[in-house]
Amino acid sequence: EEGTIVKAGDLLFTIDDESLKDKIRGAQEELVQAENNVRKREATLEIMEATRISELQKAQVKIDQAELAPRAWREGEVRTALEQNELEVKTARKDHERLREKYQKSISLYEKKFISKDDLEKDEIAMIRASANLNKSILVQEMYEKYTFNKEKLQKESDLDQAVAEKDRTKKRTDAEVRTCQDDVEAAIKTRDSKQERLTKWENQLEMCVVMSPTDGMVVYGSTL
Repeated sequence: EEGTIVKAGDLLFTIDDESLKDKIRGAQEELVQAENNVRKREATLEIMEATRISELQKAQVKIDQAELAPRAWREGEVRTALEQNELEVKTARKDHERLREKYQKSISLYEKKFISKDDLEKDEIAMIRASANLNKSILVQEMYEKYTFNKEKLQKESDLDQAVAEKDRTKKRTDAEVRTCQDDVEAAIKTRDSKQERLTKWENQLEMCVVMSPTDGMVVYGSTL
């Protein structure tokens, strides 16, 4: 009351602060939610960065495997196929030569009446079959060297190109995903800071609702002066 003797720091009066307290409580709740959102966005960014590294490592492994595949193919499958085809041709050629010689001898024996015509025809059929088998073996060898080998070679080269392209696509995709997560974190931080500024504003106004005496003295209303 006017005329009251006060000391520095004594309470002079307070302003109704209920509406401010309601605003502060609401701002505190919003700030907690904003802080939780920041932590959530940061965790998502951390997971995405780890995922990016993992996917790029997997893509690189595919490239490494695609680079090794042609060498393993040449030293393994190609070498085996070439050797097998060569063996088949040599075996078929020797078998054909043996049966051709046998047939030639059978002709002489038949002319001398030492074997029957049926025996002669059997040797002829055996020689014809051997000739067909030789031609088949030569064809298989030529088909592999002219077509199959080149087809498989192109496929190995394509596999490597695809692996490199896939890693590039993976990098671009995961880079974009990480950037999106970074933007989300930055946006969440800005929102949190905005909520903090609002809360600080209401808290400062609340403090101003309590008026303390700055010095020792007597309370005098302004209208009295």
